[in-house]
Amino acid sequence: MSIRLTNALAPAKTHYLIMGSLTGLGLIAACIAIFTVSRDVLPLSAGLFTISFLTISTAVWLFVVPRFFVPGYLIGLLAMLMGWRIAGLLEVDLVAWALLPAFLCAVVVFFIVRREDLRRTMPVMDGTGWGLTFLRIYVGFDLVPHFTEKLFAGPVTRLDDINSFQSMGLSGAFYFVLVAGLCELGIAIGIGLGFLTRLAGFCAALYYFIATYLGGHFSNGFIWASEGGGWEYPALMIAIFLLFSVIGASRFSLDDTLRRTVR
Repeated sequence: MSIRLTNALAPAKTHYLIMGSLTGLGLIAACIAIFTVSRDVLPLSAGLFTISFLTISTAVWLFVVPRFFVPGYLIGLLAMLMGWRIAGLLEVDLVAWALLPAFLCAVVVFFIVRREDLRRTMPVMDGTGWGLTFLRIYVGFDLVPHFTEKLFAGPVTRLDDINSFQSMGLSGAFYFVLVAGLCELGIAIGIGLGFLTRLAGFCAALYYFIATYLGGHFSNGFIWASEGGGWEYPALMIAIFLLFSVIGASRFSLDDTLRRTVR
């Protein structure tokens, strides 16, 4: 398959150089932080995960995006968000602020690509397709804060989740936290990246239903602002996930890239 076909949505200008440089600044900040920030604030494992994710993101922006724009953009953004979330969760401000321009630039690039595509005589996607793509990426990557605190941010943040699971009366709360984190990581990959999207949408809806039931939200009424949290927000997420289980992903997805590669 030609690079031209896989890069049908690539922007005219080389924004990947800017994104790679901005993410690289966050990587440098993370390398500084791991030697200067107290282990009580930034556990070694969390620091190493942050550096690893930002290294992946920087490399993807510089070397993958120029050849395969869509998968590179999505993977580079996900890896950057994971590193950024760890830093923000642990209040490592040096890294968190250094990555803010990279995130803003990634958002701008998405809308630049959308604008350029819709201006074509024969656009790859129409306005509705771009809107659904933005929604899919948003709800998929909405899980990043959830699974990073369970899997990658160190024992202190994980303990908060363990205590929450124990308050539900669940034995083996530690393992429930790990399983939940892995499920949420799978949703971020499946929905956010658009990988096996229909299957991921169904599994994500099932996960949210189970989590809402175990959390006792169905008995708290509908309104999410109710004491203990109602089932309004989970129902919204379940509806969106079921939508993508039916319609699948758009051209801006790993599913489409893999489908064209097989052809």
